Amino acid sequence: QAGVIASLAGEGMGLALASADAAVRAWRHDGPGAAPGFQDALARRMARPFALASLIWRMGENPRTAGSMTAMASLFPPLVRIASRATRIVAR
Repeated sequence: QAGVIASLAGEGMGLALASADAAVRAWRHDGPGAAPGFQDALARRMARPFALASLIWRMGENPRTAGSMTAMASLFPPLVRIASRATRIVAR
């Protein structure tokens, strides 16, 4: 398991598929010796989406910020799509 992301809308499945795709490509290219480089590269790719998903999740769970987040999502639905895309890790 490469990591666990705050589940906002199924990001875990996308992470699993993208990391599996990257792992297979790395192994096919360099065999077992590819593992350290693959792991470092995946950790770098996951850092921003994980941090953003965690922030959104914490704000949504916090009584002080949850109401304004819900209001913003209702008033500006494109923000939800933007945040959703920003927390995804796609296969390359």
